[in-house]
Amino acid sequence: MRLSWILIDPVQNRAVNLSSKKPVSFQRNWLTDEIELTFAFVAVSDVCQHDNDYVNCNIEITCEVKRSSGELYVCGLSLTVQDINGECLSGKNTMVILQGLMGDRRSKMNSGGGDELKERYEEYIRKRSERKEMLEGRERVLDMVCVASGIAFLIAFWSFALY
Repeated sequence: MRLSWILIDPVQNRAVNLSSKKPVSFQRNWLTDEIELTFAFVAVSDVCQHDNDYVNCNIEITCEVKRSSGELYVCGLSLTVQDINGECLSGKNTMVILQGLMGDRRSKMNSGGGDELKERYEEYIRKRSERKEMLEGRERVLDMVCVASGIAFLIAFWSFALY
């Protein structure tokens, strides 16, 4: 399955192509028996908190299979933009990112074809996991400092209480 999604800004006569050759995620909802597909497009944006960070434009499509005819129908779709931490951006930041992707810069980004897009998505996933590991490491150090200071406080309290 291939997705072609083009957003057009008629006021400024610009467009952005968020097309994707393959879904990055495919799952069947056991409760509703619907198929949920996720297509992704990764771009570099300077709008996020960190300079020149990656953003992930996810297009999620929910499809239903009609049992009588066996045809696939689209029930719903949504577009979300996530930063490198995996958090969804606000509507304002999403619109600023999409405006930045429109025009000449966007056509240069998509010129490499499917392999370049796949590599960019894999690099986004790698950087996101590295960032998560770094934050977990900082949290572990902070936890150890808190435990050590608590033990030191307890020892100091009991040493003053006994003497």
